[in-house]
Amino acid sequence: MLVLQDGLMASYHDNIAGVRHLTALHVPGDMCGLNTIAWSAGPTCLTALTRSRIFAIPCGPMLEALRAQPGLATTFWRYSSSQMAIQAEKVISLGSRDAKQRLAHLMCELAVRHGLPLAENAATFPLPLARHQLASAICVTPMHLSRTLGALRTDGLLFWTDGTITLPNRDRLARLADFDPGYLAMYLR
Repeated sequence: MLVLQDGLMASYHDNIAGVRHLTALHVPGDMCGLNTIAWSAGPTCLTALTRSRIFAIPCGPMLEALRAQPGLATTFWRYSSSQMAIQAEKVISLGSRDAKQRLAHLMCELAVRHGLPLAENAATFPLPLARHQLASAICVTPMHLSRTLGALRTDGLLFWTDGTITLPNRDRLARLADFDPGYLAMYLR
């Protein structure tokens, strides 16, 4: 199991044609590959999207600690539940939101996961991804992502410059995305 200290990582799946699809983004503080505790040969593929620093925890000692400390096991259960909620929101995005709403939703989510207080309407956080990586994260082509970014920029809702996201009006962006931060309770401060 890995704990991301700095940087940005992603879980991914390569299809039979060799096309990589990002299935989850990991921000500092996230546990990556948590499923390896349950399955030693877990199906998670991880990649660093930026220069990243991780802390590796061997599964054996982690399992012993979980058995000895019920509170720790509860914390891991809550964390796993929060990750399942994030994945459920991604499924909802893919099934019922257009690209503009998907991108808006992801940006609102990442602002919360970066620890930015909801009370602050404007937000800025690092997102040093390549265009094709961000496109993959919301399941669109890079060309469609460019059009989507342009539309949000024209609306004054999102600016992506030099690997930094600026959200001048999170309230409007959240309304567009139908974003409810309740599923991110673990990240709310």
